Amino acid sequence: MLLPFTSHGTLMFSRCTGFPFSRDVSAIHPLGGGQYAVHHRGEEFTKEPACTAQAAAALVVARMQETWGPAVAGTEHDLRGRETQ
Repeated sequence: MLLPFTSHGTLMFSRCTGFPFSRDVSAIHPLGGGQYAVHHRGEEFTKEPACTAQAAAALVVARMQETWGPAVAGTEHDLRGRETQ
């Protein structure tokens, strides 16, 4: 339901398909050795605790709001416009 993309080695997700992408979905950062950290947008980034890829993905999904639908065709501006209608 989200658009996955990578930036600077980080797995990121967007709720829209065009740039600029939405900046409200958590991101997964590789730490090496099969360990990952999750950065929840709007919160201070920390590399601890490290977790597996599966656990990191589960943390991202757990933070998704139930009202988020499939990625919207367009930019973050288009997404916000639809949400205020």
